[in-house]
Amino acid sequence: MMPRGLTNVPRGHGGLTPQERLIMADWDRGLPVRAIARARNLPLAAVRRTVAYYHGGGEEAKARRDATAGSRRLASLILRHVCEAAAR
Repeated sequence: MMPRGLTNVPRGHGGLTPQERLIMADWDRGLPVRAIARARNLPLAAVRRTVAYYHGGGEEAKARRDATAGSRRLASLILRHVCEAAAR
């Protein structure tokens, strides 16, 4: 017997529901979350949740932010070095 509030959704290959497979296929093709939600007529929160769950959205978002911050610091240091060299 399923706990109250849960549904027994038949899952296909890889444990994803048919809807989750479609969402992730769109995501793998490079569509943004909003476009997937619009194209599939799904709530934005549902698409975000699915992508975050199967794609590791939280970890990847943090890694992307860290990389962006590192790139900004590096660009700033390069610019400062170039300006100092030009001033000599």
